[in-house]
Amino acid sequence: MCNQTILFIMNHDPTVTFCFASLQSSLGEKLRTNHIIPQQYNSIVLFQNELIYTKSTAMLRIVKELTGPVKYAYVFIIVPKRIRDKVYYYVAKHRHKFMKKRGCRLPTAEERSRFLTEKEVKEWANERF
Repeated sequence: MCNQTILFIMNHDPTVTFCFASLQSSLGEKLRTNHIIPQQYNSIVLFQNELIYTKSTAMLRIVKELTGPVKYAYVFIIVPKRIRDKVYYYVAKHRHKFMKKRGCRLPTAEERSRFLTEKEVKEWANERF
């Protein structure tokens, strides 16, 4: 589902607002340490305007910036976080039932440019920490 989610975001983000890095990368390690994100954490983390958002809040803040009708899903931000996160975990737990494609395709060259390289990750981390 992560692959499908990233592809969806890239397809609906023509202004290239979002770039991607793995929490297992050196940047991910540094961010986890500096922002007390648990080592075993396996959910989406959004760093936006020096703030950190996770789980349903991260997803809603992302869709708000995308094009198309999906951006209207942001209205669910009014639902209490505890309830939104329960739905988020339910979808994550049952994602294989919801997803039609089981395999992950490789990103195109243009899509790969949206993933932070190790050098960019180090520069980004050095600027902020």
